[in-house]
Order: sequence, then C-alpha cells, then structure tokens
Amino acid sequence: MSTQSRLRWLLLLLILCAFLRVTWQLGAKDLWWDESLSLQRAESSIGALLRADLPMTDGTSTQPTTDQHPFLFFLLAKVLISLAGNSEYALRFVSAMATTLMVPALWICGRLFARRAIVADSTPMWAALLAAASPFFLWYGQEARPYALWTLLALLSSYTLLRATEETSDGIVEETIVRRRQWWYGFLIAEFLFLTTHYFALFLLPVHALLIFLWFRRHNVRLALFTSAGLLIPAAAVGIAIGRAILARGGGINFDRVPPGIIARDLLNAFGMGPSADVGMPLFLGLDLLFGLLALIGIAWALRSKETIAGGGWSVPAMVLTPVLLLLLVQIVHPLYMNSRHMSLISGAYLLAAAAGLGTIWQRQQWVAGLITLLLLLGNGQSSFRYFFLERYAKDDFSSLGRYIDEHLLPGDIILYDPPFSWYHFQYYLPTAQIKQAQRAGLSMGYHGVPLVGDNGNFDATRQFIAQSADKYRRIWLVKSSTHAFLDPDHQVETLLEELTDYRLSEKDFFSHSLLRAALYYPKVPVYNEPLAQIPNPLAITFADQIHLIGIEVGQPITPQNHTPITLYWQIANKTDQRYKYILRAEELADGQWVEVMQSEREPFEGWIPTDLWYPGQTFVEDSDLPPVLSSTGAGPLHQGLKDGRYRLTLELYNADTLQKLPITQAEGGAKVEGGTRLILPSLIPNPTNQ
Repeated sequence: MSTQSRLRWLLLLLILCAFLRVTWQLGAKDLWWDESLSLQRAESSIGALLRADLPMTDGTSTQPTTDQHPFLFFLLAKVLISLAGNSEYALRFVSAMATTLMVPALWICGRLFARRAIVADSTPMWAALLAAASPFFLWYGQEARPYALWTLLALLSSYTLLRATEETSDGIVEETIVRRRQWWYGFLIAEFLFLTTHYFALFLLPVHALLIFLWFRRHNVRLALFTSAGLLIPAAAVGIAIGRAILARGGGINFDRVPPGIIARDLLNAFGMGPSADVGMPLFLGLDLLFGLLALIGIAWALRSKETIAGGGWSVPAMVLTPVLLLLLVQIVHPLYMNSRHMSLISGAYLLAAAAGLGTIWQRQQWVAGLITLLLLLGNGQSSFRYFFLERYAKDDFSSLGRYIDEHLLPGDIILYDPPFSWYHFQYYLPTAQIKQAQRAGLSMGYHGVPLVGDNGNFDATRQFIAQSADKYRRIWLVKSSTHAFLDPDHQVETLLEELTDYRLSEKDFFSHSLLRAALYYPKVPVYNEPLAQIPNPLAITFADQIHLIGIEVGQPITPQNHTPITLYWQIANKTDQRYKYILRAEELADGQWVEVMQSEREPFEGWIPTDLWYPGQTFVEDSDLPPVLSSTGAGPLHQGLKDGRYRLTLELYNADTLQKLPITQAEGGAKVEGGTRLILPSLIPNPTNQ
C-alpha cells in the first residue's frame, strides 16, 4: 500500500473517530435556553423562520421579538427534525455533522498550503488530528446552535476562494477556465451560506475582499478595486443596518465590555484545550500556551519568505487576526463579545496554524513533534472527559424537573412558568401534553407564564391572574428558571404567591448554573380545624392508638401513564414529637394470589407537614398518589381495577427513626388487618370471591 493510500485510510479513521466522539451522548444533556430558541425557530413556519420571528408568549399575550441569527442553521434543523423528530439528538445533529466535516475540511486546506510549499508536507495530517481531538469542536458540535456550522463554512468559503484565485508562481493559470469558474461558483455558494449562518461572518469579509483584490489586480487594478469594494461596502452597509435594528429591539443588552486581554486568554483556551479546560489550572494553561506557540511557529514559517507570502501564506494569520481586530474596533461603539463561540469562525484557521507549527517541528525533530502531540492529545482527552462527566459542564436539569412535575401532577393543578420567555423551554420538558389532554377530558388544569408579558413591570395584571388561579385551581405549581432574572429581579411572583395562597407545601431545586426550582402552593391550606362536612369513603382506622386514618379517595389520573391521585384524610389522637412514614401499595389478583405491582413510600405531605406538627382536633387532607401500575397480567389502570376487584390497596405506617411498623389498634368499617401492622383498605376493592 502506497504512502498516499495509508494517509487516506488514516484520514478516514480520524473522520470516523470525530463522528463517534461527537455523537456519543449527543442527546444526553438537556437543551439550554438558547437551544430551545433553535427548536422554536426550526418548528416555526418557513416565512417566520426566514424573517427570524421569535415571538415570546405567556400563554395569553404575545410579545414579538426577532432572533439575532440568520436562517441557514435553523432551516437545516427544520428539515432534519421533520424527518427524525425533535429530540435533542436530532436537533443537534446538524452541528455534529459540521464538526465531523471539519476533519476533512482542515485536511484539504492543509494540502492546499502544503502543495504551495507554504507549510510542511505533514501539515494536513496534523490538522485533521487536531480537529478530530478538539474539545472546542466537541463542545459546539453537541450544541443546537449555528457555531459549528459557521466554523465549517468559514473554512470552506476561504478554501474555495483560495482555489478560485490560485496561480503558479510564474503567473500561469493552473486550472482550466471551466475548473476556475467552478471554484468561483463554489465560493459564491459557500460565502452565501457562511453569511446566512451568523452575522459575525462579516468580520472575515475583509480577508476575502483582499484575496479577490489581489487576484484581479494582476489583470486590472480598477476592476480589482471595484470588485473588492463591491463586496465590502454593501456588506458593511448591511451589517450596520442589521446591527442597528438588533440594538433597537434590545438585542445585545446582555453583552458586557470585555477587555482585550481577557478575550485573548479566552480564545487561547477555547481553541486550545477547550471550554471545559479550567484556564486557572497550570496544566491546562501551559498546554494552551504550547498550542499558541505552535500556531506562532506555523504562522512564522508561512511568512518566512516573499514567495510563501505571495503564495497565500499571509491568509492564515489574516483569517485568525482580522475578525478579532474588527471585533475590538466595533466594541468601542458597543460590546459584542460574550465568549469564544462569537469568534468560532477563526478556530479552523487557528488549528491550521498550530498544525503547520507541528509540521515544521516534525521536519526537524520528529521525536519532539511526537512528544508535543502526545501532550496535546492527553490535554484534549482530559478536557473532553471533563466535558462529558463533570457536573459543572452539564446543562440545567430540565428533564429531571419535568419528570418530577409529571410524577406529582394531579387533576386540579396549574403550572406557572417563570419567566415566560422560557415558555418553549418549559413546554419541551414539562408535561403540557398531558395537561392539554386533561383539558379536553374536562378536567380543570392549566399552564401559563408569569409575570405576564403585558404587565409592564408593575405586576398588577400578574397579581390579578394569580388571584384568579387561586380561586379556580386546587394547587399551583411555580417552576422557575433564572434564565431571564431581569424580568422579575425582586422575585415578585413568589411574593404574590405567598400573599395570595395559604400554604407553600414543597420546594425542590434541580441542578442549574443559576436557579431551577419547582414549588407547590395550596390556595387553601389542607389542614382543617373544624370537622369536615363530608369525607369520601369514611374509615375508622387507628395506628398505635395515635394516628387515625378517617377517609380515602382514589381519583382518575390525568392519563393512564400518569400517577393515580389518592387523597388521605388523617387525624392524630395526641401531640407527638415523633415523625412517621407510610407505605401505600397496589396489589393485583393473579392466579388467586395478591401480588404487589406498585408502591409509594413517603412521609405525609412529603415531610412539609410532618406528624410532629400535627395537633389533635385537626384534619389533614393529603394529596398522595401511586405511580402507573406495572401489571403482570395486562390489567387496566389502577382506578378502574380498584372498582372491579382486580386491584387492592394496602397501607402500613412506621416510625421514621426506628423503622418499626405501627400496630393497627382499630380497624372498623370492613377494613382487614394482616400481621397486626398491615391494613387492607376496605370498600374500594370488592372481595373477588363475592363478585
């Protein structure tokens, strides 16, 4: 096998490795807020997608907004999710493929410069290797945002222009007229795609304009000036117009002015060891500096002579530095930089420069180049490991929030989303489909965004809406994210809920880089000091002469896949300092035997109103539930099976400290006792032998 064939097989292996790395656990991390905007835009109509319409709603009112990105990435995502569904994996696949294609893209760029003798012959392979191992490409290859695609198109547009303007050193045209025309067409297509992926693509246009100018100057200086100006002037005008329009709509208000030194350090780290490498750690800092040193060596080698400069050796440093310098100039007027993703268009050229540096060292001392490569790969591997396995690099845990709400959602609930600008994000992970199904079935349920979009910051309309919700619904969930804390910086929504409801039963935080929380409020406190006029299925059950179960009610779940609501009515005989828990079981009759199919073990009121806070004479109405029954015989839902005798419920209480089960000292009204501590609840389950 020839050397060329072995290199091609090695390139194929690197492409495969890059693909496997970026698609491994591609859908494992939750979408973050920006990605939810990508999904919203991809699922909008073609017209709205092209116009960059991004309406924000609270469920009643809508505030029109415009996205700050052009359309290409979202159009590709729309096509893909229409074929494969809107999972995290499908939504991110466009970015994953762009990252994978960076490997052959850097290979062909390296080959172009190697063929021109600007860089060492081994540069293409080093470029492909660095691309396959890049933590930066991994990070944004697993994100449903335009940056990976933008990075690829920055490289391809520059490559096609370099090929279109290519000449030998003596001025003889290398390509036929037809072939050159094809490269020009390729450049125009790539440039259009590049410009329609991210507005910051304008920062690379001066490099492209200079390449065009130098090409046409060989034939006609006036034509060269006209052509390059024809690219830059309209682009600058369009860029200014777009920038002013975005700023007028409030875009960029969350950008702070970042000092040039911080930007340089951030970019050095991101494109070297990656965003998941802590720049404060000496190991990663040293490797970032080593990576930067390689890039300087590669650039210096490309600029080593007039011949290499004339052959295009200047283009790689220009592709790295020009966008950064233009960014710094624009920042004098308005800050535009948040983090390295806003300069991702230079990452391909930066890796190419580092690969050229490795190739230069390889020509002289192969063992030194091999050692440097090993160090870089170990650093990249550690950075990639951190990205996959360290919680600090995870996304906010919306999926756990959604599962928690799904498990505890009951008929009569409403979910309030805070802030409403995260509406689409919440919709993706929370069980809104079940709520819509329940509404169609006539159940009183709902979801809404707060504070209301049209409230204008005074919260009057929000107060009225929460008061109406407290009158209409049995329980109110508040799910809160700090994505847009500026909408409610003083937490007025929580203050209103505390004021307009009787009790906050529970509160649970989920992993987040800021705040992600679910809180449950009761409009009416579930503790009654007077005897209740009516108790469903009244009972007279006493545990250890202390805890009374005086009633139970089994409701219909929102859907067969949701938890079955079970309301327990408790009393206490004497004040106690002891906390108790209970086990509620569902059992199925199979082959004449009762077999457990589901259970729920918990403290009353999830520990928010524990038994050591109970007082005699009060009645405590607890909303409990059982998960969907895992039937061994294919029997129907729990609430139906309880009626026809296929299922039964049992209950046990135990001391939360000693785990000792409480004896049942009274069981009247048809209740049965097994083993002295296990209660067979009566009347809900007719005895199968008497059917």
